[in-house]
Amino acid sequence: MHSKLRFWRAGADQAAVKDDEQLLDLGCGHGAVLIEAASRLPTGHIVGVHLWDRLVNCPQGLSCPLSQR
Repeated sequence: MHSKLRFWRAGADQAAVKDDEQLLDLGCGHGAVLIEAASRLPTGHIVGVHLWDRLVNCPQGLSCPLSQR
């Protein structure tokens, strides 16, 4: 997980992602990159999309226990 965040941070630094921009994360998984992006885009708009049947089928969504994911 940490290497994914390091990779994203480097790309965001290079692209100068900031403030009110928009971000679409396809295959966002648990949303670690989205959480990191939120700190850089305080007035921006962030959308994460992930097709993960176990999460979709869990009635608690992201608060679903790991044992059910």
